[in-house]
Amino acid sequence: IFDVVLNREHTIVNELDIWSRVKGRAIAHQEVVPFTVKNDQLYVMEEESEVVNRVVTLEFVKGAYDNPKVNAFYLLRGKQDASGPRAPDPYADDDSSMMLPVFIAIGAFIPILFCLCQL
Repeated sequence: IFDVVLNREHTIVNELDIWSRVKGRAIAHQEVVPFTVKNDQLYVMEEESEVVNRVVTLEFVKGAYDNPKVNAFYLLRGKQDASGPRAPDPYADDDSSMMLPVFIAIGAFIPILFCLCQL
């Protein structure tokens, strides 16, 4: 659980707990935070701050439980418009990984049983 801070002043995501929001494994989480930079001023969520040397910082601030863990982020210039239909979740019907230990146990049991019967 951590905060996301833009330009060292604006907390744009407060107490982000990715695991509780996605409720599963191998699922991406997306936060969209629109902001603008004009005349060396950053405008985000009805707040503003100064941009120094044309640098805007993005910080992941440690919370009370664990260190922030982020695999990627991207910055997009333009408008937030839908680009097409949503892709289906490839892991929605993934039950094969749950059955894999059962298949391995059966596969190991049969040769062991065969060897024991030969004794």
